[in-house]
Amino acid sequence: MQVITREEYKRNEQFNRHSRNALRVVQSFGTKAELNLIEEINWTHATNGSITLKDQEIRDSIVNKYYTKMVNTWEKAVN
Repeated sequence: MQVITREEYKRNEQFNRHSRNALRVVQSFGTKAELNLIEEINWTHATNGSITLKDQEIRDSIVNKYYTKMVNTWEKAVN
C-alpha cells in the first residue's frame, strides 16, 4: 500500500472526507486491528449518515497516533 500523500490528505480534508483520510492513514501506518476498527466506524458513519462522538474520538485518536509519522514521511520525500 502506498503511503497517503500530502496532496491527497489535504484534498480529503478540504472536502470533509475525514473518514477517507482515517482509512488511508491506517492503511499506510496502522495495524490490522486498527484498520478493522476504522472500517467498522466508517461503515456505521455511512449507514447512519453521521458519526457518533465516541466513534469520532476513537477515529481521531488512531489518526493522531500516526500523524507525525505521516508528516515525517512527506518531509523525507521532499528532501
